[in-house]
Amino acid sequence: MLQQRIAAWAEPHVSEDHHEGQYMRQGCSHANLEQLPDWKGLPVKVCTYTDTQFPKNPVKATAYLLFPSADQLASWIVNACVDAGRDDLTTCTGRLASRLWMASNAQFPVAGYVVEPAQDKKWKYPNEPYCFLFRDGVSVTTASYPDTTHAVDKACGPPAAAFEAPVKAFSYGRPVSATRKSYTAAGGTGDVGDADLRSPQWAFAVGQAFRAGWRAERNLLFRAAVADLSACDGNIWTDERIPSSCQ
Repeated sequence: MLQQRIAAWAEPHVSEDHHEGQYMRQGCSHANLEQLPDWKGLPVKVCTYTDTQFPKNPVKATAYLLFPSADQLASWIVNACVDAGRDDLTTCTGRLASRLWMASNAQFPVAGYVVEPAQDKKWKYPNEPYCFLFRDGVSVTTASYPDTTHAVDKACGPPAAAFEAPVKAFSYGRPVSATRKSYTAAGGTGDVGDADLRSPQWAFAVGQAFRAGWRAERNLLFRAAVADLSACDGNIWTDERIPSSCQ
């Protein structure tokens, strides 16, 4: 019953015809995966979208994405909470679903650029959109894209960086902000490298886990994220406000 409720909640947000909030789901077509061979056999879409989070400075970007269905998400969420031994499944699933939506709008970036605000007011352009390069669900840098930069001429690039080997991989694995620590604690066996050094192995571990979960009832990344759930994640089942201390 709980799984059905979550699927019903997710359906208007993630279906093919209605995907409210999935801002990168624009101009999508089936992707040619010759340069992303690990993802062959999965329904990856290449989407060229215009981000309008900054109305006066819209940004055009391209990303290779997977869009899990409502049923997939519901199964991953419920089983993650059950496997974690959570007594209050309603609270756990509500927070995990909310965390999923706040972290990624249930969009998994296989490769390419995700447009987001500056993460810190100390960044050089704190009020402008930045182009975060992703690979295998993790924000990365590459040889030709060594630093996350603000959008130039209302676009993200270079396009070729999406297919380069990561040099650094940052902290969070989408779509639910799993971390190296939580992944390992949940039973992940992939090499995650060193968090302080931002080792690139983490991106490969996240990609491998997401691929393994695509056709399964469970997704290790969701199980990992349960350990980090708190009031700061919100809850889709209640009207509780996220504490100001979380901001």
